[in-house]
Amino acid sequence: MTLNKGVFTISIDLELAWGIADKPISADIRKCLSHEREIVKRLLELFNKYNISATWGIVGHLLDNIAYNGDTNPLPQITRPILKNTGFDWFAEYPKRNSDPLWYGKDIMEMILEASPNQDICSHSYSHIPFDEKDININAAISDIINAKRIHEKFNLPFNVMIFPRNVAGFRKILHQYGIKAYRGKTKFWYDKIPSTIITRSFNLLYMILGITPKTVLPCVDEAGLISISDSMLLYSRKGIRRLIPNNNPAKISQKGLTKAIKKQEVFHLWFHPANFYYDTDIQLMIFEKILTHASDLRDNSQLDILTLTQIIERFRTGGTKAR
Repeated sequence: MTLNKGVFTISIDLELAWGIADKPISADIRKCLSHEREIVKRLLELFNKYNISATWGIVGHLLDNIAYNGDTNPLPQITRPILKNTGFDWFAEYPKRNSDPLWYGKDIMEMILEASPNQDICSHSYSHIPFDEKDININAAISDIINAKRIHEKFNLPFNVMIFPRNVAGFRKILHQYGIKAYRGKTKFWYDKIPSTIITRSFNLLYMILGITPKTVLPCVDEAGLISISDSMLLYSRKGIRRLIPNNNPAKISQKGLTKAIKKQEVFHLWFHPANFYYDTDIQLMIFEKILTHASDLRDNSQLDILTLTQIIERFRTGGTKAR
């Protein structure tokens, strides 16, 4: 199948503190997370300026109002044990009040829903436990999926696309049973076979420093019957060693990816967390705006389509005909 034209898509993981619920939250991390609302606002302003819709993966509990009173396990709606063969509770950092702005974000969701142009909403799970079938109890995963769907139905949000927590694509057959039709997949590289996270992340960083052209992708149906739209490039934060990436590289690499997508009639899929914009915020937004400027120019010249994940799925299902 062909998409008939190159496609640019953006997916965003909105999770606040849920993304690191299993780890101690330092003062620096709290400060970073506390700036996400302003970052989301500025991202939406850029999307408005360039008339671009992105796909936002929302952790469902951001919209829930269930508080932990300290008398029971945190998040009793998630079946225990969460991790196999250990008593460690994933939600040890969960607060005892349901107004902590690092854990609740209905106001952020409202900001996104009120944005122009309309933004695409999908699930990023309910509580951000990774769907790793090797380590996560299946009943914990099912309870997370059930609660994610409950929240999406409560707020009349679509529940057909999943952005997996930490990009671990597991329990896909179960997700299919609950209505998920597609997900963001993970592009594989030769070095992913190396059994060391430090080494694989080092190669990822090196590719960004060297400005190597990213991969472009086509949607495909996996063995669970779900449509996978793999990632092409992560827009890194500028924290620590990542500052070795020259300022101009992310925009240049994205331009290479867009050119490749046009030539091959494939998808260039950029993704990030709003927190990736915390360090050197103005520089990051400048880099991102360069990417949007180039993509919108290509679109306005009829060389490129800018679609959400949902629109790509519609085009895929119709065999490459124009998405509505």
